[in-house]
Amino acid sequence: MDWSGDSTYDLDDDGDRQLMYQTVLSQATEVAYLNRCLDANTLRKLWPVLWLPARLRALWSARFPELNAGRWVA
Repeated sequence: MDWSGDSTYDLDDDGDRQLMYQTVLSQATEVAYLNRCLDANTLRKLWPVLWLPARLRALWSARFPELNAGRWVA
């Protein structure tokens, strides 16, 4: 799923965890993979800082409005 050449992530590292969530959200093709790789609490915490395509963010936000509960306002 990760085509960068280094598909190893240290989930104790904030940057690696963010990158892994961005990659999974952007590249997963099966719900089972999302369920296996993502944790709901972690996703809610990371949501405001994830770099995602606008359409993907909009689709996830519409399906899971709780993701926007802690959204930063600029």
